[in-house]
Amino acid sequence: VYNCVSGYKLPAYDHDRAWFVNQADLNILFAEAHEMYGNTMNLLKQACKTKLFVLDDLGTRPPSPAFMDFLYGVIDSRWRAREEKATIITTNLTASGMREKFGDAFFSRAASGISLVFEGRDRRFDSTKKVL
Repeated sequence: VYNCVSGYKLPAYDHDRAWFVNQADLNILFAEAHEMYGNTMNLLKQACKTKLFVLDDLGTRPPSPAFMDFLYGVIDSRWRAREEKATIITTNLTASGMREKFGDAFFSRAASGISLVFEGRDRRFDSTKKVL
């Protein structure tokens, strides 16, 4: 989206400028960091310092308590730096579903900016397309 509306093009793998990750991949990175290093502080710092953080498909699976603490740390840090950093979260959850799965504190920070709701059928389940 940013590359389409901005004259500046974000590089795909420059995490100082932008980091695009879905919840499943972030959960895997979290587990790997915890297993390899015994903590996830470097991953947390990376998610907090990037100029644009895009978390895709939030809510595709229930977070463990440890991963939920990590997600809250990311969203809280980014919410406090909202004047300097952008955060985009995509989800198929409703507002009440997001609040139920992630809690009031997380939800209030995640929903404190501009919220866009897109409704309609899911193109992934379009019966007119052939699946190989």
